[in-house]
Amino acid sequence: MTKIFAGLFFFILSFSINIGGLNICLTPPFIGWILIASGLGDLALSIPMMRHAVSAARVLAVYDLFLFVINSLWAGQFFSDVHAWFVTAGEVCGIYVFYVIAEGLTWYEQERQVSLDAAALRRWWKTLAVWNIPSALFLSFADRLWPAQQMPEEMQWIYLVICMAPILIYGLCTAIVYIGYLCAFSNTRRLYRTLDAARQ
Repeated sequence: MTKIFAGLFFFILSFSINIGGLNICLTPPFIGWILIASGLGDLALSIPMMRHAVSAARVLAVYDLFLFVINSLWAGQFFSDVHAWFVTAGEVCGIYVFYVIAEGLTWYEQERQVSLDAAALRRWWKTLAVWNIPSALFLSFADRLWPAQQMPEEMQWIYLVICMAPILIYGLCTAIVYIGYLCAFSNTRRLYRTLDAARQ
């Protein structure tokens, strides 16, 4: 569970710094998926359902490593354009992994007749799934409206207010959804560890 939590932290809370014009991600998502895959493998010993998501998490690790390298080589714009008008396979795969985590812990809770508050985790997963589908399309659409520098200077501030407000709201809502899932998983992890300690 600790590996999965650490992996979710890497995936959800992305921190970057800019050095010499190069954007360096301090919490690259591919490391998160490696940790999640390893944690799912460990958890599968007691929750067989988790095995279904191990391969998906490994694929996502390779996928995000590829994008990380491409972006580091200044070629990321092509892939941004390719992803613009549809939900990517990576996003769908990620939603599936989060689904298996929530459902697997729900199954464990019911099978062992214990309380892990998995219902909260399932609710946040549903919110995440519903939000993630239109959000990629919105972000791509907003990205195409961004070239304010092509507008007359006196019009730029109006453009920024009209376009940036929805983008900021989008960013805030996305952060709330992902952090909500992370907090729900953290609570379930705490209860799981308490039960595991009690058994020992």
